[in-house]
Amino acid sequence: MASRGNSLVFSKHEKSKGRGVWMGKGTTHTPQAPTLFVTNIPKSCDRKELKKIFSGDEGFFAFREVRHMVFVDFAETKHATRSMRQHQGQTLPGFPPNHPGIVIDYDKDKRSKRNAMFELSMKDRLTAQVHTMDWLACTGCGTTAMHLKFPAG
Repeated sequence: MASRGNSLVFSKHEKSKGRGVWMGKGTTHTPQAPTLFVTNIPKSCDRKELKKIFSGDEGFFAFREVRHMVFVDFAETKHATRSMRQHQGQTLPGFPPNHPGIVIDYDKDKRSKRNAMFELSMKDRLTAQVHTMDWLACTGCGTTAMHLKFPAG
């Protein structure tokens, strides 16, 4: 699948209207997303080593293995894009000689389909950052709004 993986995900046509770049050699047609789909990983590759390369990236949230597939979640799409560009084609210990490296694309599923653990954890992270919370009411129409105060810094 190593040779097929790149051709299935990426178009090598220069005039392609893709949304992401694969090492300057092609573009992906998958819409940008905060989750990356990582393929072309040899079975001999230690998944802990693979997780290490993403976990230091800005906005990294989670590394998920679902059956033989790997997904990397980021807080925002811009973080996922930066990580995809940085690690596209990277090889790790355990990769066979002349291996073209990992192939990274955006996850094709919409954010609403991401697992519930991710959504709950993001909510917990935001809640932990809130210093105080007040409810404000409009005296004219009675509409209420939540006012969040975050610590300075």
